[in-house]
Amino acid sequence: MKIAISGILGRMGKLIQECILENDKNEIAFGIDKNAKEPIDNILLSYTWNGVNKDADVIIDFSSHDATKDLINFALRNKTPIVIGTTGQTTEDLMLIHNASKKIPIILCPNTSLGANYLIDLAKSGSDYFSKLNYEIDILETHHSNKKDAPSGTALAILNSILSVAPSLRPVFNQEKTKEKNEISVCSRRIGGIIGKHEVSFASNGEIITIQHEVLDRKIFAHGAIECAKFIIKQPPGLYKPSDIFNENKQKSVKNLTHYQ
Repeated sequence: MKIAISGILGRMGKLIQECILENDKNEIAFGIDKNAKEPIDNILLSYTWNGVNKDADVIIDFSSHDATKDLINFALRNKTPIVIGTTGQTTEDLMLIHNASKKIPIILCPNTSLGANYLIDLAKSGSDYFSKLNYEIDILETHHSNKKDAPSGTALAILNSILSVAPSLRPVFNQEKTKEKNEISVCSRRIGGIIGKHEVSFASNGEIITIQHEVLDRKIFAHGAIECAKFIIKQPPGLYKPSDIFNENKQKSVKNLTHYQ
């Protein structure tokens, strides 16, 4: 698989480079970065999408939402699938992505950790069940002291997945008062060097069920992005999310079970 990396000189871009070099089945097609000046390790680099005429099977984007228009235009011209790990898109950016997905496959994943996305999937299915039993539902996210935004984008993704099956819940952020019926609390902690930790709890007077995911190594985001790339190159045009990878695997498992019956 030939992978183009958008934002190749950034922190995530460098980690993706490392992961690609660890697997001889993949190679770096070329790299795009606003700070690019000259090739590194024989990798073609450019500071702009204009004039790039090298093929890639897929683009992994960890640049800036400011580059969305040029990224989309290149991908449309070349019919190249995209993994978008960049965050902070404007409404206009999201419309560009949505319209482009009618012609090419795009997976939009603000968190490329497969484990974090599995937690989102579990939170949704758990909430669909426990909300009907009137269990309280809470989200707790913990990150390093220097993280500026709160709650995290992943915590908001968890919240949105829960609200999609339990729309009567009312979010309360960093709750400091007695909890009222139908409230879902979303709490944020900033401490030490924790990369990222998310917990979802379902509680009644008699029991508490907690599911948790914690990142121990940032490289897991790079590995996840490559897994997303492997998935998206096999898909028809459309806008996908990481949970679609799990759904595809579930469908394969069901087919295999049917085969052996």
